[in-house]
Amino acid sequence: PNFPALVSGVRDLKERLLPDARLAILSNSTTAHTSAVKEALAIIDVPIMKLDAGDPQTLQGINRPASGIELDQLIAGLKEIPDLTLQSALIDGRGSNARGEPFEAWLTALEDIRPAQVQIYSTDRPVPEEYVKRVKPDALQEIASLIEQRLGIKADPFWQG
Repeated sequence: PNFPALVSGVRDLKERLLPDARLAILSNSTTAHTSAVKEALAIIDVPIMKLDAGDPQTLQGINRPASGIELDQLIAGLKEIPDLTLQSALIDGRGSNARGEPFEAWLTALEDIRPAQVQIYSTDRPVPEEYVKRVKPDALQEIASLIEQRLGIKADPFWQG
């Protein structure tokens, strides 16, 4: 409930102690549409917000959001964040967001949001569902290239060696 005041306080500390440092945040994006969160995000240098799906079914299957969290609301909030870095976990197997219609819907969401940068990665550690499969590094690299070519958005893939 005090997010804007906390961000402001951290910003003040940063300015006093490390003025050249950049203030960053990583968020699941679920409240990015609210006025208080938008106010706080406006003073963050590097807003890194999550979006793993471009359609409601994939959002539900991958993220299992709390009741009342709607994809349209997430996207609307993300569209208003300047200099946004969008971070997405891509998975394969049943419920994949790395291919097919869910992948195309995610690309459409990226095109709508127009972030400054997209960071993509996959799971590198055990997950609770055995049907979730890792997207391999070469496929992540291909997806990053596709994002840059098709959408003109800088995309960086990340993986553990």
